[in-house]
Amino acid sequence: QFIMKMEDKIPTNKRQSIVRYVFLAADSLEERGIVAEDTDAKAPLIVAENKIRKGEFKDAASKCRQATECLINNLWKKVCKYTGLISVGMRDPGGKPDLSSVVDGLIKHIKSISGTEEICNELTVLKSKYNWMLLNKGTHFESDQPEFEHTDIKKLVSLLNDLDEK
Repeated sequence: QFIMKMEDKIPTNKRQSIVRYVFLAADSLEERGIVAEDTDAKAPLIVAENKIRKGEFKDAASKCRQATECLINNLWKKVCKYTGLISVGMRDPGGKPDLSSVVDGLIKHIKSISGTEEICNELTVLKSKYNWMLLNKGTHFESDQPEFEHTDIKKLVSLLNDLDEK
């Protein structure tokens, strides 16, 4: 998880060049020693793009949801650093705010900040009923779930990449 969080801090244009090596625990090997495996980068947006190429749209939507969580948390930290607190709704005391509530709070808060119009518009598009449904459909299993439209998932990934570059 630590490595994934670090990868999310790397600028989008540099993430494609990330190569990860996984060192397997010695107790999982038949012989004593170290095995290093070359693996793909795990940054959610990169994985989502790879899943689209493979036609795995539900998995791509799920990775979009993870990417959204990363992007929104990073944006929240930046906004609070310069402009103070944002207001979010919470379901219960001691709980964490829902992602939806954080996005709503960010939209409301940054509307009044000059120069953030583009980010505000992109967050509003992300929060649209259909896009938000795609993010949620990717994370939940429903037996009567309709197929994902590849163009919709591509647009969602594109929107998240735009937000990531801000």
